[in-house]
Amino acid sequence: MQWFIALFCSSPSSCSTTSSSSYLLLCVACCVFCVTAAACLPVATAEDNALRKFPMSALGAAPSRELQLRTMDWAVKSGDVKLQDFFYPMGAVCHSGKEGAQLTFEYFKENREQLKEMLSKASPSLMDAVIVSCCGGFSSLEKAAELEAFFAEHPFPSSARRIENM
Repeated sequence: MQWFIALFCSSPSSCSTTSSSSYLLLCVACCVFCVTAAACLPVATAEDNALRKFPMSALGAAPSRELQLRTMDWAVKSGDVKLQDFFYPMGAVCHSGKEGAQLTFEYFKENREQLKEMLSKASPSLMDAVIVSCCGGFSSLEKAAELEAFFAEHPFPSSARRIENM
C-alpha cells in the first residue's frame, strides 16, 4: 500500500531497504521520521493480519499533533483502511501519552456523526472498539465526569454497556 509514503515520507524516491528482518523497525522509522518508506510496503501487504496491524499502531507515535491528526483522518476518511481495522491507528494515538488521549477524545467528539454513519451497518463491537480507542485513555475522576457528561448528551445506545464499564 502506498499510504505510508503519501502520508509521511518526504522523499519516497530515495527510500530503500536492505534487510527483510528489519522491515518493521524501518517501517516505524519511516512513518514517524521519514527514513525509509519502502520498508512499509512489505509489512502493509503482508498476508498475516497481525503483521499488517503493527504499522498502523506505530503511526500513533508520530512526533507531532499534526501527524497524529493526519493519521486519524487517514484511518477514518481515506477509505484505505478496512472497516475492521480503522480504530487501531486511533487507539495508538490515544496511547501515545496524555496529549494523544486528549487529541483522540476531541477527534471522536468532532467526528462522532461520521463515525456513527461509517459503522451504522457494522457490528456494534466495532463502535465499542472506537469508543474505547478514543475515550479510554484517561485515569482521572475529572475526565470520567467529562466522559459521562458527553455520553449523556450524545448517547450511543448500542454501546451503553461498554461506555459504562470504561
